[in-house]
Amino acid sequence: MTHTIDSLCARIIVLENRILSLHKYTSSPKETPVNKDFTNAFKHHIASHFIYKMKCKPTPQLIHSEIKTLWNQLSKEEQSHWKTYTS
Repeated sequence: MTHTIDSLCARIIVLENRILSLHKYTSSPKETPVNKDFTNAFKHHIASHFIYKMKCKPTPQLIHSEIKTLWNQLSKEEQSHWKTYTS
């Protein structure tokens, strides 16, 4: 399988995000749980990104870790928007 510079750069970004999310998990076990509707809204987009851009089939664990990373990057205000929007 041939890799392009773009796919390698994207893979590096994904791995860096994964390392950061794992580091956050070990340093602060009090993470905010990911909103179920947020997960459902972005699951398909993240899977599509891996399939079409990265040319690999993502595992459910990889998709979930990327969703957690996205959720943790949201501000508290944005997280509360998802919580009130779905209530």
